[in-house]
Amino acid sequence: MFFFYFFEKTEQFVEEMFRYLDINFEKGISTKNNNIDYILKDLDNLDTLVEVKEIKNNYRDVIISATNRIKDCRKSFIDKTINNYSLLIVFGTVNKEQKDYFLKDNIVIIDISNILYLIKDRQDLIWNLKNILPFSIVDVIPENIQLEKYINYKKMSKNCNNDSLEDELIEEIKSIDKGIEGSREFERVGENVIKFLFEDYIYDWKSQVSCDNKLHRIDLLGKVKHQDGFWKMLYEIYKSRYIIFEFKNYNNKITQEQVETTNKYLNKNALRTVAIIISREGTDKNAKKACKSVLRAQGQLILTLNEKDLIFMLESKRENHDKDISSEYMEKIFDDFLLEIEK
Repeated sequence: MFFFYFFEKTEQFVEEMFRYLDINFEKGISTKNNNIDYILKDLDNLDTLVEVKEIKNNYRDVIISATNRIKDCRKSFIDKTINNYSLLIVFGTVNKEQKDYFLKDNIVIIDISNILYLIKDRQDLIWNLKNILPFSIVDVIPENIQLEKYINYKKMSKNCNNDSLEDELIEEIKSIDKGIEGSREFERVGENVIKFLFEDYIYDWKSQVSCDNKLHRIDLLGKVKHQDGFWKMLYEIYKSRYIIFEFKNYNNKITQEQVETTNKYLNKNALRTVAIIISREGTDKNAKKACKSVLRAQGQLILTLNEKDLIFMLESKRENHDKDISSEYMEKIFDDFLLEIEK
């Protein structure tokens, strides 16, 4: 099931990346000897073969298999004008030695570091990439790849400036009217903020998830990546494969009632044992007691954030792009919550 999900999502991503780079492509090409994922058409009308792969363990075997497929497909294009170089796009990391080894066969490996470089000016594509990967790429440094050395295409100038994205999100939060009128907008903006802050550790986001025979809907659900850090710690302690996010756009502090509603979404058998409620004004004392009661009675965790918390994390991310301040801040909220638990 995961393979088909991943293949579908990577296919969509690769095609969007090609469009962004102004590269013409055809997909799903069958040849006499094999299938190839894509054929690129460059300015000289040359056909560039492209194979797409995900790699985990034993990645060398996967790469060898993919490069052999490319070589077999080349034979079917003997009567056509084919580019000397072919591309292997890898959703994983490949070291320089491996890249150099296969470059001798005119096969150019483009891994995650190269993909990040190619889309560095498109925040939406970066979000999409992180959302489909089951592992974090927070430590992956974008690495330059000069595609024009291997395919003849017109390299477009991309004038995008994402330096103020944090400020834009902050202004969006502040501009939302509190109350029922702005509730849907708060969900939309809040979802964008949460994804932006925690995209390196949570993926496969789903909005408005129905549960309990469609009587209730979870605002936002994300899956924890298998990485170290705060989010994996929650997974290991509470066995929560998924994190629930609920958005409350109330004029006043949320009450015990909202905590009890969120508690209905928690389910140990469904690996949903951690929820985070995001509100405008925070929680009253009864809501705080209710969160503690859920932990004591059920061993499940409900944390709360308010508008000021979101703004602080966005400001911190803007000032500290090389640090994971947001997850550190969440860990502090978690620690403070545990320290307040009575017997």
